[in-house]
Amino acid sequence: MKNNIRTAWFLAQRMLLRGRKGLTFLPVLVTGIIYVNLLFVPALIHGAIQQNQEKIINTLSSDLVISPPVNESDLNEKARLLEEVRKLSSVHAATAVYQVGNRIQNGERGGYWTVLAVDTASFQQVFKNEVASGSFLYENDKNAIVLGDRIAGTGLPEQSDTAASLGGVGVGKPVKVLLYNVGEHEFISSGIINNKFYDADTRAYINDNYYETLNPESKDKATAIHIKVKPGVDVSEVRKQLSVIIGNARLQDSEQLGANVREQAGTLRSINDIVTGMAVGVAAATIFIVIYIDILQRRKQIGTQRAIGITSDTIIFSYIIKAMLYTLFGIILGGLIFMLFLVPYFRAFPFTFLTGEVSLVPELDLLVACAAILLVTALLASWLPAYKVTRSEIRETMSE
Repeated sequence: MKNNIRTAWFLAQRMLLRGRKGLTFLPVLVTGIIYVNLLFVPALIHGAIQQNQEKIINTLSSDLVISPPVNESDLNEKARLLEEVRKLSSVHAATAVYQVGNRIQNGERGGYWTVLAVDTASFQQVFKNEVASGSFLYENDKNAIVLGDRIAGTGLPEQSDTAASLGGVGVGKPVKVLLYNVGEHEFISSGIINNKFYDADTRAYINDNYYETLNPESKDKATAIHIKVKPGVDVSEVRKQLSVIIGNARLQDSEQLGANVREQAGTLRSINDIVTGMAVGVAAATIFIVIYIDILQRRKQIGTQRAIGITSDTIIFSYIIKAMLYTLFGIILGGLIFMLFLVPYFRAFPFTFLTGEVSLVPELDLLVACAAILLVTALLASWLPAYKVTRSEIRETMSE
């Protein structure tokens, strides 16, 4: 057995060294491209899930959200709930938000977007909003409003579509907001936020203290309480602690609230299955054709090898080794292209999806799995033609 393996390895080496350099490099290059193709969509899916989940936590939901009980629109006793939540040693910060309106108007331009009243200090402890111009709310701001970039339509360099927006409201410009139980009220834009995340950039914020002066009935009420846990703390453990405090209120985490990300990921996975199947088929066909052409050119040589006592299994194994080496070098080439060029490039220039910007995020499991797929494909695609020719009669092989 050892002699057969050594002989097969020797034959594979001789075929590679004595073969045409172009024919040797071509399958390596094609395999490298196929490996990149296998990695690309799964890395994009993982990037979409990971980066959008981070955006959801940092701009929309935080780690945990307390919502009103079923069939109720408000959380009552906001101050008591916040005090109880903040007492927990595992909680980093907590903030309450109250939905106070849903229509914003700028002259003839207007639309329906979520308007939230927030406590500016605690809100910024829980969330990280990127302020593109102006500033976020200050504690004593009265008629100030912070607009999401998708609402303002300020025409930032990367954004040209302002059709579904206010048409370009900058800092210091007035807008009219339809407030619940108050009516239309004018605010001055104090800042524009641009998180490059659609759901976060279609929100507007006003000071909760100011809204309470306009609508005293809103005092001590909230639409939701957002909770940021301390780093390294198990969110499930915090849920258990909160369940004792919140009574009939609902408690959700960021994954439960990220339905749009899961839907997008499901679509991308379906695309990935199709692309992976096609890539594996191309890899199998490429390796089969290269090995088959090589065998046709070496039929007499194979016949001579069999005539002098080299076994069919040894010859088959030599072609399998040759194909596996092609594939291994192709995997190394493709891996270097992917990790050293494509990943850094798309981190610098990410894809822009509706939900936000997405770059490639590869995982070690993914790299290993795709390499294994190609190696198994190479094994099967090289075994078949080698097996067929070695099952022919020696005289027939040498006469062709």
